[in-house]
Amino acid sequence: MAYLPFTQWKECFTATPLHEADEKNVIKHLTHLEDLVLTKYADGAQEALRTLEGLTKFFEGHANAPVNLTVKIDGAPAIIAGNDPADGKFFVGTKGAFAKTPRIAKTPADLKTLYGDKPGLLATMQVAFETLKPLKFTRILQGDVLFTPTLKQTLTVFGDKYITFKPNTIIYGVPADSDMGKKVAAAKFGVCFHTTYTGSSLATLRAEAGANIKALKPTSKVVLVSSRYQDLSGTLTFTSAEHDTLRTLIGEIDTRTRKMGTNAFLQALAASPLLQSEFMIFQNSLVRGGESITLSPKVFVARLNAHLTTRADAEGATKKTDAGKAGSRTKYEQVQRLVADTEDALVDVLAWQHAVISAKTFIIQKLNAPGTLSTFYSSDKGVVAGSHEGFVAVDHQGNFVKLVDRSEFSRLNLTQGRFR
Repeated sequence: MAYLPFTQWKECFTATPLHEADEKNVIKHLTHLEDLVLTKYADGAQEALRTLEGLTKFFEGHANAPVNLTVKIDGAPAIIAGNDPADGKFFVGTKGAFAKTPRIAKTPADLKTLYGDKPGLLATMQVAFETLKPLKFTRILQGDVLFTPTLKQTLTVFGDKYITFKPNTIIYGVPADSDMGKKVAAAKFGVCFHTTYTGSSLATLRAEAGANIKALKPTSKVVLVSSRYQDLSGTLTFTSAEHDTLRTLIGEIDTRTRKMGTNAFLQALAASPLLQSEFMIFQNSLVRGGESITLSPKVFVARLNAHLTTRADAEGATKKTDAGKAGSRTKYEQVQRLVADTEDALVDVLAWQHAVISAKTFIIQKLNAPGTLSTFYSSDKGVVAGSHEGFVAVDHQGNFVKLVDRSEFSRLNLTQGRFR
């Protein structure tokens, strides 16, 4: 079994991405740092501020900084593997393993029952079951599939030959003549485990960042990739000027965060699930269109209102009666009134998001700077250079958040990817 920690990814190249927290601490969706204010309101704003302050300590060289960093690996599908606490039997599953009635496979027959209607996914899970079962799991791990035999190919990039695999949106590659390249070529399955679960039953699992992959039994059939970044704590530091810039950005966020506790728009979000969901849908639509989620206030409000009108018309069109159509229209008009009544507070939230994005982008650029992992992506001009998808930060309270260049990587993942 081959191990590939992040600090050895200088031997690899990649190409573009996104994966995704919920109330039960089962990692189904990671929240963007700037979205915490929309999902957790004032508490979310405080959480984002704590994360940024913790990252500052990380760059100041504190090995015990109150955040843990991992590199976001663009694998697919998500995979859960380990032994069921109920009977000790090995299982594999996708995120359905965390459903109210867990969808897990303990036998080849179970795999066909669960995934038989999706041939591609079935083939992937069959390889996963066959190759992971001999590893002797002592913990339940979550990760992302990187490759199966059908996903690997040899590709020449800039004159060099690589063993490549494209599990989702990014193309990953390892030099074909390197030791790791030979191990990847020989292996049947590649996976990046990033989260460990503990608990007495599948229904009560608790997530912990990181996965001790070296505790698994070695096998040449599996390549395990580590996403750990914390090895660079204390070596990847800011210059004095960079430190001053980040501190200034965080100071602005601190000032704006203090206003979030009484922000009328956040109160409206908390009181109206429809406003909250439509607001986030609208911002995601901006991402898909390659636009900033914090347009100028007047433009943002006008576009948001137009979005709400379009959504009202779309829902109304599904209604068979005039009363039903009127009900849809009234529901969305109420949301539009909430926006109008809290417009000044909405502008403050957008300013907070903008400040957080500025600090996050500054940090991502610094994290991307080391030459430990070269990144590329496919374009209409062929394979071109790019940056990492992003990173995952976990604070001392166990909160997971993603640091992603949303204008690029989130847009790509919302519009493409093998399992979309």
